[in-house]
Amino acid sequence: MPTAVHNPKGALLQKALLSLNKPAPMVVEIGCARSMNEAPTDGWSTVYLAQHESILWSVDIDEEALAIAKLLVKQHSQGHVIHNIVCSDGTSFLSQWNYPDIDLLYLDSSNDPLDTLTQAKVALPHMAEKGLILIDDVQPIGANWFGKGTMAIPFLVQQGWKCLIEPTLWQEENCWAMATCWKETHANTLAQ
Repeated sequence: MPTAVHNPKGALLQKALLSLNKPAPMVVEIGCARSMNEAPTDGWSTVYLAQHESILWSVDIDEEALAIAKLLVKQHSQGHVIHNIVCSDGTSFLSQWNYPDIDLLYLDSSNDPLDTLTQAKVALPHMAEKGLILIDDVQPIGANWFGKGTMAIPFLVQQGWKCLIEPTLWQEENCWAMATCWKETHANTLAQ
């Protein structure tokens, strides 16, 4: 079983899940784990999101990646996760959401910031009151946002969401980071 100690991305995902303080939260990841082996730049999101009792939806356009995600959950979740696999474009999937509100949405599919923004916009009506949106591969520099969150983070902030950017990996002068966004109604246990 992986440990969050060795993977800051995994630690942030687990921290976000625990902050929900809710039994069996509804978790949706757009873009799933794509390798049977964990690497620092691939946070193995599916495995970490499956570490706590939850209803986990893994959505990806790559059937091979979904097969890997399914196997990883089977190997590492200890059977306490309801894991749903969907081969679909993230925006299409979120626009047709008709299940209970999403408690945690993890956006890590397309490298196009417009795709991430569109997914965030489509998901907003389906987010739980104390829901979280996490965006991977965000590189903050000054007041500018880069990476997948370039457009989504300013949009969410304009909608009244708070945002915390935390580094997940440093390689030479490059920094990878993850954004955790929440509404004012969510207790700010994430910034502690």
